[in-house]
Amino acid sequence: ENLKSIAGLIHLTSLTLYNCSEIKDEDLGWLELLINLETLSLFGSSQVTVNGLNHIATLPKLTSLTLDKCQRITSIGLASLEGFSNLTNLSISGSKINDVALAFVSHLTKLTQLTLSECTQITDGGIELLTSLPELTSLRLTNCPHITNGALSFLSELSNLKTLSLIHT
Repeated sequence: ENLKSIAGLIHLTSLTLYNCSEIKDEDLGWLELLINLETLSLFGSSQVTVNGLNHIATLPKLTSLTLDKCQRITSIGLASLEGFSNLTNLSISGSKINDVALAFVSHLTKLTQLTLSECTQITDGGIELLTSLPELTSLRLTNCPHITNGALSFLSELSNLKTLSLIHT
């Protein structure tokens, strides 16, 4: 019921729900009606899981998705990202994902921007999976302690990369 009141805003193209800890998976079902939504931020939505992502995977125009600090979204749960075929911008910072999640992310071939800061379980092996993203122009890997100098050879394969942030890695 939390999001029912905005479900009628069918011309909405951008929605930011910042630290809305009351939002649950079933609430995201109301967003399915926002067929013009292009940008969605669920930053800090601590109760959202993969079940919530399944509701928004049907949004036909969604190109930008922020899942920063969504602690209940798991690496395996990110398999649902494969339904987000139009995503060009994805941010999953501050989550508990690992290389398994990046295997699913690697199928999002339209991605141009990816932010994985503070994902402390990602390794060089996960970075290697990202080499299948030909359109990637921006990659942010801040505070990812298991990424080593070995990842640089994989990053060099991302020929369209224009912005690369490697801070405290």
